[in-house]
Amino acid sequence: MLAGTPPVSALEAKGFALTKDKTKVSKNFPAIPGEDPFAPVQAQDIRTLENCRANTTNYAVAVEITMAQEKENGHETTFDLTWPGMEDFESDLDMYIFNEDGELIALSAQTGGPETATITDLPNGPVFVCVWNFDGNNSGYTLTGTVRFLALPSFGTDPTPSPTPIPPQTPKPIVTPRPPTASAEPTVAPEDVATPGPDGPTDERGLPVVAAGRQADELDDGTSVTTIVFTVLTILIVVGGGTLVALRIRRDRT
Repeated sequence: MLAGTPPVSALEAKGFALTKDKTKVSKNFPAIPGEDPFAPVQAQDIRTLENCRANTTNYAVAVEITMAQEKENGHETTFDLTWPGMEDFESDLDMYIFNEDGELIALSAQTGGPETATITDLPNGPVFVCVWNFDGNNSGYTLTGTVRFLALPSFGTDPTPSPTPIPPQTPKPIVTPRPPTASAEPTVAPEDVATPGPDGPTDERGLPVVAAGRQADELDDGTSVTTIVFTVLTILIVVGGGTLVALRIRRDRT
């Protein structure tokens, strides 16, 4: 209803319908003529649809809104109340929302404006927005209804998860086998040989005793005993051989 158009009655105004084709509707309404001089005292009284319609000084108007959605679930409805001078606190309007049975289902009653209330899954049928002139002289108000559809969660099968890419693998280095190593010949440990030491043949190495001395004993002049014994035996053999020859020749002559 445009500003200046008289309401259906002094207590109730015809509003608008929110349908599947019209999910946002704004409508201007005329000024509320009365001002409640006892607003702080009667605040609790206006919280019923019956009191909103039955006020005697015309300080409240019940605006009828019709909900006609294709589905009653999965949406939310927001009502916004605005009016000139609300930023400067020249006047103060409040908003109470009732269902068809007259039960209070939402409200917005702050100091100044705008007033906003949101209701989830508002059922189809009539609802009533009670606009209350709490303080000051108003020149009219605007009521806006907006329906927003909610994104419902999906309960279907979960999508197939994308395969996790396999990170590239670095190829292992090729190991060339080493050629077989020939078995090293065993090292023969040298045997200890009993040889003359640094003193030459005079060193005692277990040599047999000859002529009351060892074979390797030396005389004072450096001649070894072995050499002398060998020389004496040679002379004896030669002398003995010569004697035998002489005896044999002499025997042959006799």
